[in-house]
Amino acid sequence: MTIAEQQFYNDIHKLANKTINWEERRYEIAKEVIPAIEATTAQEMAQRAVMIADALIIELKKTA
Repeated sequence: MTIAEQQFYNDIHKLANKTINWEERRYEIAKEVIPAIEATTAQEMAQRAVMIADALIIELKKTA
């Protein structure tokens, strides 16, 4: 096996073992979208941020 083939194998192995922490991603996405949300209360803002995060994660999972 050549060095390039070994590196390719190692890269594939790393990708296969990588798991996505969707709960962590959900938090990160919700936190990032809050400044763009218009709401009358903090609770409404939080609920909308989580709804956006959930919708994005659904789409991301389709391609993951």
